[in-house]
Amino acid sequence: SKENAWRKAATSLRRKEADDDTPYLYLISTDGFANSYVSDVEYQKTCRDYYNMIGQHGFDAVKDNLGKWLKETSELGCGDDVTLVLAYFDK
Repeated sequence: SKENAWRKAATSLRRKEADDDTPYLYLISTDGFANSYVSDVEYQKTCRDYYNMIGQHGFDAVKDNLGKWLKETSELGCGDDVTLVLAYFDK
């Protein structure tokens, strides 16, 4: 990583009301993941896809396939290493 690379980190923070029981997902990734998509729109669509897949098929189904999907994302994208952290909360 380059010196002061943290200054280029992109973040988004949203307020969640205590009585809102909508599931939510924290997704943290290296730039290799985001750079593997042709646009921010495609990257954000993929993030929503992970959220939806976990909600529909469960976290284990995503976990069991994640390594393969990330390898494919890198190979078809920018070729950089890809690291992804997912934290899904349904209560």
